[in-house]
Amino acid sequence: VIDANFGQVFRGDGKGNFQYVKQPESGLSVTGDVKSMNVISVNGRQYLLMGINNVGVDCYELKR
Repeated sequence: VIDANFGQVFRGDGKGNFQYVKQPESGLSVTGDVKSMNVISVNGRQYLLMGINNVGVDCYELKR
């Protein structure tokens, strides 16, 4: 039984429709037990922060 993955990205069109973005294109690859997630803005850039159990914080810059 597989009960985990490396994270998934879905691109929205602003009309309620979403399309899966393959991992090589999204660049998202999270390992560990993610306990929390938040997006922050710093100097006009957006970052995805993830709190990972027994590891710390992982950070990805969000790009369009």
